[in-house]
Amino acid sequence: MHRFNRTEEGKYTAAETKNFEWQESALLAVGGNNALIAREDGKILAIDAVTFENVAEAELPDGEKPRVVECAPDGSSGAVLTHAGTVLIFDSKNRKFASWTPPESGHASAIAYNEKSQLLVVDNHRSVGIYDVATEKPSA
Repeated sequence: MHRFNRTEEGKYTAAETKNFEWQESALLAVGGNNALIAREDGKILAIDAVTFENVAEAELPDGEKPRVVECAPDGSSGAVLTHAGTVLIFDSKNRKFASWTPPESGHASAIAYNEKSQLLVVDNHRSVGIYDVATEKPSA
């Protein structure tokens, strides 16, 4: 993985580099100073997007594969959606994967973050739940 910095002149220069030493495909999302990597084998890594330091690790439930990875624009949280509809949340403030999941987890069909860094979760193509991940509550 390589990080590039933009100079004042608008050019990019190479910065940090890290070899993660695995061959599986993976999904990547970045928000703020956080990055989430969801590997095909079900391993989820939260890393510092500036230093590439490993912050936290988690495993998806047995046999589940990642479908979508998203990070809040402000870096406050991140989320992984599996092909089975399970949602896993990373809490950046506490630097760990949260035990809380939105009620749609298990039958969610899409996830995204809005400009307010609220998590949007689509319930099997029927409705959209909007959540403040920090409070673990629905947002109006």
